[in-house]
Amino acid sequence: MIRLPGILAGAAGLVLALSLGITLAHLGSAALIKARAHENEPRPLLAVALYPGHGLRELPHVLVLALAFAGTVVPARSWRAASRQLAAAGAGAAVCGTLLFVWAGFEVGWDSAWSDLSQRRGAVDLIAPGIHVRMHLLSDVVLGALFLGAAGLFAGAGLGVGALAAAGLLGALAVAAGTAGVSHPRFVGHALREIVTHVWVTLPLLLAWTAARVGPRSLGLRVPRWSWVAVGVAAAVTGVLLLLLPGLADVTRHSSAPGRPLALNLAVHNFEHVIDLGVLIVLTALLVPRQGGRRA
Repeated sequence: MIRLPGILAGAAGLVLALSLGITLAHLGSAALIKARAHENEPRPLLAVALYPGHGLRELPHVLVLALAFAGTVVPARSWRAASRQLAAAGAGAAVCGTLLFVWAGFEVGWDSAWSDLSQRRGAVDLIAPGIHVRMHLLSDVVLGALFLGAAGLFAGAGLGVGALAAAGLLGALAVAAGTAGVSHPRFVGHALREIVTHVWVTLPLLLAWTAARVGPRSLGLRVPRWSWVAVGVAAAVTGVLLLLLPGLADVTRHSSAPGRPLALNLAVHNFEHVIDLGVLIVLTALLVPRQGGRRA
């Protein structure tokens, strides 16, 4: 009998297989190792999947998702326990960030690596203080709520609520400090692409990994009421994004190859987050115990 972890992992694997097929259909097999696959970076698909600069830019957002998910699966019972969870996640993020920074530094230079880590780079043609945070504010709120709600399959609310609230506050401060608002069509398009990738690929794989790790005892699928509220928030914000749908076309229009189909950009984007998924699994492993017992 195929269990839930296998079903979830299989679903995400199918999306990745379809994404690979779309990429090959449009660009041919050369896109795997030499022809450009990424829309505004001269990277073939295998290099897109191993893209340390992008991993550095995504590190704060991955940390938010890890805390929203794992901090809910294993809710802290006290401020001291919450501090230990934050310290564990922070230490894991620091180690991953250091490794990615060194990797990116040797690959593209230390100045470029610092621009990625400090959130100054949104894309090749987008360099400004905090711009990457602004590009991800809407998607962080939606995805944080979805990850929080999905974690309700395993446990009650905990550190995840605080992580999501902190993400919203920091994002709002970044918007206030910047010149380009989150409602800019290009930012909306980017947010929608983030949501597609993380809902189709990242979240199913994270749920599969966690379900296998904590064991069948937690899979009664008893979803708390607050979990539905979190999903409702995500649905509402996504609805607002869809009202700004012209931004989705901007993902293509602002690319280096304006004629690229949207399906191709979405397909390649799924592989761009491979490193981020690895970091997310590492951070979740620090917070979610193995089968049997909960960590306070």
